[in-house]
Amino acid sequence: MSIPSGPPGVQQTLKVDRIGRNLLFTTALIRHEISPGVVVSGTSFFYDGLVGGEGENVSLPMLITNKHIIAGATRGTVRLIRAKDGEPHLGHAVDLSFVEADWVGHPDPQVDVAAVQIGPSLSDFERKGTPVFHRQIGRDLLPSDEVIEDLDVVEPVTFVGYPNSLYDSKNLTPILRRGTTATPVQLDYCGTPQFLIDASIFPGSSGSPVFIINENGYRQGNTNIIGSSRILFLGVVAAVHQQAGAGRIATSTSPTIQFDQMIDLGLVFKWTAVEETVDELCRQRGINRHHPALPEPA
Repeated sequence: MSIPSGPPGVQQTLKVDRIGRNLLFTTALIRHEISPGVVVSGTSFFYDGLVGGEGENVSLPMLITNKHIIAGATRGTVRLIRAKDGEPHLGHAVDLSFVEADWVGHPDPQVDVAAVQIGPSLSDFERKGTPVFHRQIGRDLLPSDEVIEDLDVVEPVTFVGYPNSLYDSKNLTPILRRGTTATPVQLDYCGTPQFLIDASIFPGSSGSPVFIINENGYRQGNTNIIGSSRILFLGVVAAVHQQAGAGRIATSTSPTIQFDQMIDLGLVFKWTAVEETVDELCRQRGINRHHPALPEPA
């Protein structure tokens, strides 16, 4: 039995007036064909690099994803939801084309983060009458050292993306999922700027931004902050841990085959790695960038 969603042709709307609803518009589906009929897909998200000299902040819109998602791309697209009268025009999109050379990766080959500038493209869509509705992750969402120090070992997290290329095909919105941190965010897991989350991570989730969201208070050190809300950007999903299991086929030679089983532990590169990637993009493009002070912890 189907559930009616209104008369045919009626455009559904969603008022973007709270944290979770804003998160729906931080990401964009990214795809490219590596061979005829073989498509790589994942998640990218909007990020504001902020550039300029001391005392000035100039927006630098960009998309962030993983290096492995855009590797080898010769004709890729990023699907962006259109805007109408300042609101999301659900179900309507424009595609932004790219090739791998457009992107800049983190200078450390072990850090799976890449960035691309999209400000000129957004302006071009605006001029053509097809503006894009999006929400950028900015420095106001980056955690300060003091905030990170106060985080517990296990914290609830929310991440947004397109697992197994799944999304709302009618409205073109992504899927939000939840989990918890599985290693301390304060530590660099295995000596790399990353940590683990305990969550169901699938192909396509790579590139998803990860957040801590507190809407009705939170704990800060030994103090409970009652009634306050906050959102912290922690980083970008890059991979999932897998466990190899053995299976046996009953043949005369009894060969052993391996089955990979996901164990719901995702690797997340930290916000610091994202910032370093933006620094590298600016260095390569000759853009002056400074680092405004982070907001004081609430």
